[in-house]
Amino acid sequence: SWFNRKLYEIHGIKLTDIFEKVYLSHEINKRKPNPETFAWVASQLNTKTENIFFTDDSVQHIEGAMKAGMSIFHYPQNKLLSEIFKI
Repeated sequence: SWFNRKLYEIHGIKLTDIFEKVYLSHEINKRKPNPETFAWVASQLNTKTENIFFTDDSVQHIEGAMKAGMSIFHYPQNKLLSEIFKI
């Protein structure tokens, strides 16, 4: 919620403005990097893990998503969105 709030404060957008669907582990009560979590998300979307984009600042979570076959982006800690993306 902090990230989404900051994104809105700085850029006037929310994650749901950028992505079709957003799954947050604390909202779905499933934990990363557990492969079953990634498979569950894929099943909710009626797709394969290979069709899903995953981002996180934790290397452990990124590695779990990669093992599950997802496209990933490792969001570096202590970086501003404006330093990474042209928003």
